[in-house]
Parts: sequence; C-alpha cells; structure tokens
Amino acid sequence: MRPGVPAPRPPDTRGCIYTPTHTVSADGSAEPYDTRLTSLGTAEIDDNMALTNPMPMGPWKITVYDQEHFQGRRMEFTACCQNIMECGMENIRSLKVECGAWVGYEHSSFCGQQFVLEKGDYPRFEAYSGSNSYRIERMISFRPICCASHKESRMTIFEMENMMGRQFELCDDYPSLQAMGWMNNEVGSMHIQSGAFVCYQFPGYRGHQYIMECDCHGGEFKCYREFGSHAQTPQIQSIRRIQH
Repeated sequence: MRPGVPAPRPPDTRGCIYTPTHTVSADGSAEPYDTRLTSLGTAEIDDNMALTNPMPMGPWKITVYDQEHFQGRRMEFTACCQNIMECGMENIRSLKVECGAWVGYEHSSFCGQQFVLEKGDYPRFEAYSGSNSYRIERMISFRPICCASHKESRMTIFEMENMMGRQFELCDDYPSLQAMGWMNNEVGSMHIQSGAFVCYQFPGYRGHQYIMECDCHGGEFKCYREFGSHAQTPQIQSIRRIQH
C-alpha cells in the first residue's frame, strides 16, 4: 500500500438488526414469523459506534421475494438485513420498495456489488442491478439509506486522493461529469456534505454503483478503496442524487 493512503475500512454494519414482519409461502398462505429482534454482527462492531451511531427508526419498508415477478416466498422488512439466508431465503430475485431508499449488496454483511433501491417495483434482477460490468443475479444483504435527501444533497469531488487537487461541488444530477467540465474519467476522493448520492462507473448512470452517504465515514471518502468493497478503480463518470 502506498504511503499516505489510508487502509480500507471494514463494511459499516452500524448495529443493524433485521425485523421481518411475516412470510408468505408459495401457495399464498401467511406464515407467522419469529419477530424477536436479532442483533447481527455485534461482535464485529465497535462498542462506541453501536452506542453513538445506532440505526434510527424511520419510515422504511421493503418486501423481498425468492422468485422473479413477485412470486414464491415473501418477507417484509423495516430495518436492515445482514444475511437473507439466515431468514430462510437463498437469494432475492424480485422486490418492492414501499418506503424510503435502500441499498442492496451482492454478498452478506453489506459487501460486494451495490444496488441503489428507490421506491418502486423490481420484478427481475436486471431492474435493480442496472448495467454492470458483469452479470449479477444475487442480493444477500440490504439496509436503508438513512440520510437520503434528494433536495438537500451536496458533495464535493476531488481530482486526487486525500481531498487534494482540482475540486468541484455537486448538488444536482450529472449523467456525464466530463460534459459538465470535469476533465478526467476518475475521481480521486470525495466529501459528502449532506444527503446521499449514487456514483456510476460510466456515463449515463451505467456500470458499477457506489452509494455515498454523508453519515458514513463522516462523509469523507479519501481514496477509491473506500468507495466500496467492490471498488477496483477510481473510475466514476456519472453521479446522481438518491431519491427518498
């Protein structure tokens, strides 16, 4: 690792708990679910973080299905889920976001490819995975984006790591950073002052997605390794605000 570059931070679990409200079997009959609150990953979370940055309660609701087109087993959540397999599902193949904005992850513990999930229906994996660099048919964990605020989102991108070099402030949606005057196809670092953004690898909101939130890492992402566990390069060419 080069001198002066901070080590990658571990996934931000933030003391999440999953709270499925009920399940529905393949024949459509309702099945009661064990609704006790189960703490996930507490052994991996710093005690001070768990006390000072808990998951706030809010108007979030997502319904996930283990088959495409909203078929098969169904589960509703109002908080985050670190591993859908622990709830008895092998994968999420369709979903409906009823309240709030969410981010889904390819792997458990909020790792791997990220998928922004705004209010609406997602009948197949293509609806949420978008145009990625490789085919993804897997979502195992997800959580609310607590700080999403479409009208109040503001961020600054920097040409180099550690908030250095040329900078540009953003408070709108930009399908092409180069078209607005950014002379590079890479972003070295960024500071999210308020709200939440989704950054894309290519113009037109295509490619890998990186969810950037003002309440993660203090809103500071000092190098591309902090953009997400799946980040391999600093290439970012379009950015938009996340709808709440």
